[in-house]
Formats: sequence, C-alpha cells, structure tokens
Amino acid sequence: MFFLAAAFLLLGLLFFGAVSAAIVYHIKKYAVQGDRSRQLLVLFLVGTIVWAILILASFLATPWSSLPELLQQ
Repeated sequence: MFFLAAAFLLLGLLFFGAVSAAIVYHIKKYAVQGDRSRQLLVLFLVGTIVWAILILASFLATPWSSLPELLQQ
C-alpha cells in the first residue's frame, strides 16, 4: 500500500513539474517588456514549491502502519 501511494505521489509530482516547466517556458518566451510576467513567474514558482512541500508533508504524516485500521472504519 505504501509503495503504491508513493508511486502515485511521484507520478503526480513529475506530471505537475512538467506542467510547471511548460508554463514557465511559455511565460519566459512570450513575455512583453513592461508587463507583469516576471512577477507572475516568481509567484507561480513559489506557489509550485509550496504546494509540492505540502503534498510531501501530508504524505509523510500518514500513519502507514495503522492504515488498514483506518480504512476499515
């Protein structure tokens, strides 16, 4: 069960990282001088990092040894 959850977490983070990289590339390539794309880029990157840290923290906080008991309730 733990390895299945870890695999889904890893796949999700890889997919989200790929999407994030595509968005960052798009913002950097099509930025117009004087617009707020740099601020948007920084905000998006910080949000992505915080989101990934929160997912990892929630995954690590799961009591995997008592998970079958939790699922039966």
